[in-house]
Amino acid sequence: MRDAVHEALNFAYERTIDQDAAFGFRQLEDIAVKALSPGVNDPVTATHAIGHMSDLLVTLCGRRLGPTLHTDAAGKGRLIIPDRDLRYYLDLACGQVRRYGAGEPTVLTALLTMLRDVAAAVRDDEQREEVECQVGHIVAEIPSSTPDHDVEPIHDMAERVQLVLAGRIRRGFTDRSGETRST
Repeated sequence: MRDAVHEALNFAYERTIDQDAAFGFRQLEDIAVKALSPGVNDPVTATHAIGHMSDLLVTLCGRRLGPTLHTDAAGKGRLIIPDRDLRYYLDLACGQVRRYGAGEPTVLTALLTMLRDVAAAVRDDEQREEVECQVGHIVAEIPSSTPDHDVEPIHDMAERVQLVLAGRIRRGFTDRSGETRST
């Protein structure tokens, strides 16, 4: 049995995207954070990395996330394999980028745009709550010194995420007149 288990596992020095989806998120997050460093100061690259993470998160929302119960032939639970849930991936995608990009409105808006897309793809109330929590973290990071004309698009996108979460719109936004438009 020991040999069979050892043969079934592949141990190596580095993680790979094929074995660990979070590794790809980590690489994209690193690109975004490095782009936001004072020495580089490239918010466009950061927003591109966020866009790629958005695509990955939407794909993940269509899959089963979290721990997996494995049963025997009789259906009795025998093994629970812990695995990452949406909270983990959202923290990974948003956390450092939100903190390092707090002073750049386009980065905060890009994070909220990502959450809008994720909100349209979530499958249950628990996932909706995780998205809503991230929206709160992002809005809380807006520096008080940010000019109103820069804060407005951030709040507007945060409202769009809330509308998607509430089921009022599946995709798109509601303009100031109350008319729903597609994105």
